[in-house]
Amino acid sequence: MQILFQRTKFIESDFINKFSLDNKNSGAIFSFIGKVRPKNQNKNILSVDIELYEKMAQVQIKKIINKLMKKYLIDDYLVIHRYGEVKPRENIVLIVVASQHR
Repeated sequence: MQILFQRTKFIESDFINKFSLDNKNSGAIFSFIGKVRPKNQNKNILSVDIELYEKMAQVQIKKIINKLMKKYLIDDYLVIHRYGEVKPRENIVLIVVASQHR
């Protein structure tokens, strides 16, 4: 169970594969990848600058996770969120969840 904040790019498949191996007894692995769009309202995006207030971000993410854990049988989770300058088509966020059932 991990929440990471980082400036650097990440390759989602590396994390998903490792997470899946670490949770080989789970019945399902779910993943979500959020990316920077190349356009917004027909205008090209050169980059986005994401600010990080780590303490507040940790609290908000944990609130969401706690709600999910009360509702579903979650074995493990991984959240990676980038901050700083992020360019179009780059990953912003990766959320991976292992659960007992689909």
